[in-house]
Amino acid sequence: MAGLLLLAPQPDERLSVQAQLEPVEDPDAHAGLDRQAALGAGAGPARALVEAAALELHGAAAHRARARAQIGAVGIGLGRGRRRRQEQDRHHQRGEARGHRAPDAITRRRLLLGVGAAVLTPGAAAAASYVDARGTRIVLPAPPRRIVSLVPSATELIFALGAEDRLVGVTDFCDWPPAARSKPSVGGMIDPSLETIVALKAEVVVATDDGNRQHTSEQLRRLGIPVYRVRASRVSQVLDVAAGLGELTERRGAVAPLVARIRRRIDAIAAAVAGRPRPRVLYVLWPEPLIVPGRGSIVTELIGLAGGDSVTADQALDYPRFSVEAAVARAPDVIVLARHGTGSAPIARDRWDRLAALPAVRAGRVHAVDGNLLHRYGPRIVDGLEQLARAIHPEAFR
Repeated sequence: MAGLLLLAPQPDERLSVQAQLEPVEDPDAHAGLDRQAALGAGAGPARALVEAAALELHGAAAHRARARAQIGAVGIGLGRGRRRRQEQDRHHQRGEARGHRAPDAITRRRLLLGVGAAVLTPGAAAAASYVDARGTRIVLPAPPRRIVSLVPSATELIFALGAEDRLVGVTDFCDWPPAARSKPSVGGMIDPSLETIVALKAEVVVATDDGNRQHTSEQLRRLGIPVYRVRASRVSQVLDVAAGLGELTERRGAVAPLVARIRRRIDAIAAAVAGRPRPRVLYVLWPEPLIVPGRGSIVTELIGLAGGDSVTADQALDYPRFSVEAAVARAPDVIVLARHGTGSAPIARDRWDRLAALPAVRAGRVHAVDGNLLHRYGPRIVDGLEQLARAIHPEAFR
């Protein structure tokens, strides 16, 4: 499939970088009406809900205080995030150098000083070409040795491939493996600091359409920093993402063993639940408003691999908003609650436990699983699959 071609700017092309940094209209301001309709809220709250869902799909969340301010009356929190040192927190709270804003004069001067170092210099090795999840072809003067990841899933895969030495920056939510926390932070997934990314001399930034703003990618490209996009809505695509990152990091030899380990565990779990009755499963990605996995979501596929049938698999959207009444009407045999930080699962469970007429509640089959494992399309997705299978078919693992 032919894709778009992006070339990393050469040194003599950087004269226009100031023009590249002039304010541009945020495409998010007029896009995403279908997502807003899916969440059934007004434009302001809907955007916050979309961002919340996107972050939760990557096991990440903005700070609760900021989330509440964004969402207001809708009342949805954004889960947990990793705290950074106080100076960074104050920096982010002031909104300095955020990707969704045009840099001010001071920040622009700093970016102009640093952008020359962010792009590869002459005399580098032969050009390297990559095709990302969008089908966009990215050509770099040489394989990148300074990568910034805005995606927790990609961060986990890069570590799993043994390429963490190429990773020079991550988001506040890239918290696994533990060593990822020692990497410099560029801020949040939605609002990374462009200035920090430039200061880290990033040669390429790994991003996703699910949790990063399109506007951030446009600003990065205007700064001469290519963006490599990843996405997975099927388990097979998780393996494709691993292969793509293996190419990007020159760790091709590590891809096959990693993929083989993931496949072996998936096959073992599928074999354990094979031939057993398939209970009807309600998966609660977010409790209030209720957000569930739809037909095209990776969670729906994982429920199937774990030996169950999702009661919301007929929903056209990947992660639609759903009414409690509709969920009750589908009489799930098992209810699985995704945990999003301390205290969230018990609160959500209490709400469902009150619905004593539900088959799942009567049978005592309301379970909680680690949302990070199931919502990130990284190497730990098989751990999430096993948790799910044990909740749906505990008898298969005794």
